[in-house]
Amino acid sequence: MNRRQFTYWMAQLIGWGGYTLLLVLSSLSFGDQGIHTFKVLALQVIIGLCSFLGSHLMRGYIKRQGWASAALKRVIPRMLLLNLLTAIGAITLIHILMLTVLNWQEVRPIVWSEIPLYTFNVFMMYCIWAIFYFNFHYFEQTQQANLEKVQAESALREAELIALKAQINPHFLFNSLNNIRGMILENPMKARDMVSNLADLLRYSIGFSALEKVSLQAEIDIVKDYLDLEMVQYENRLDYTLELDPQTLEKRIPPMIIQLLVENAVKHGISQLPEGGQITVKAALQGEDLRIQVQNSGSLGKATTSGIGIQNALDRIRILYAMEPYFDLLEIDGSVLATLKLPATI
Repeated sequence: MNRRQFTYWMAQLIGWGGYTLLLVLSSLSFGDQGIHTFKVLALQVIIGLCSFLGSHLMRGYIKRQGWASAALKRVIPRMLLLNLLTAIGAITLIHILMLTVLNWQEVRPIVWSEIPLYTFNVFMMYCIWAIFYFNFHYFEQTQQANLEKVQAESALREAELIALKAQINPHFLFNSLNNIRGMILENPMKARDMVSNLADLLRYSIGFSALEKVSLQAEIDIVKDYLDLEMVQYENRLDYTLELDPQTLEKRIPPMIIQLLVENAVKHGISQLPEGGQITVKAALQGEDLRIQVQNSGSLGKATTSGIGIQNALDRIRILYAMEPYFDLLEIDGSVLATLKLPATI
């Protein structure tokens, strides 16, 4: 017996069992007493059992006709007719059992004019039963639809993340390998140091493909590897400082976010200056947000936005946090300041 079957039978037993119990208690309080008390109580049980049987037969018919998934405007009139026919059938069976099994004529003559009233009462009970039955099915279908929607959104979200990561990794690796190539013949020892730094970057890059979030400290460590690698290439033309609030170091962020901001600063800032320049990486809490800033020497020129790397980073934030990230790129006193804000979640 699966969960749905168990729920159905428990609801049937509790519902019609409670209805039968009320009939029995009512007959004890207001019904006939004396030698026919047993037959009076047995009649209440028969009414409950026949009503139970009628609802179970209706359920089978409803399932075969597929009414549980049909439009309400089509189901309601058909259900009312089915309730009426089932109520007539139940009342007929009840009176047959009264005459044959209970020999009810000894207790009290049957008043045939009251049968329509009894039928109406059972009809109303079936209407109440139908309301609960269909509400349960519509609720279950809604829950299933919501679950399928969440699963579909999750699959789409994962696919989008994979696609974005696939775009980021080649971009990052190409720049690093190209830098090493330029140093191999010029200075093998420096090239060896760069390979060592790149090994750490590759290890992080491989792990990044399987992670949605990392600690800010882990991201900063890889940023330092990257900048140390770039300092070898730029020699005295590049310097950097880190200004990090200790409270931010354990905050969780999407991987490669700060790395891409720094890479952008090197590519569009430092590399364009013959004399080189300075990069400053800052992280601080601002209310409920984590504010990350990367400032580099240089100017925006005609550009007011970043390239595909930063755009992909922002897209990943949109997917992971289901919100629009705050990103700003400003030129301030001979330097460019990139500011990113995202929820300061752990």
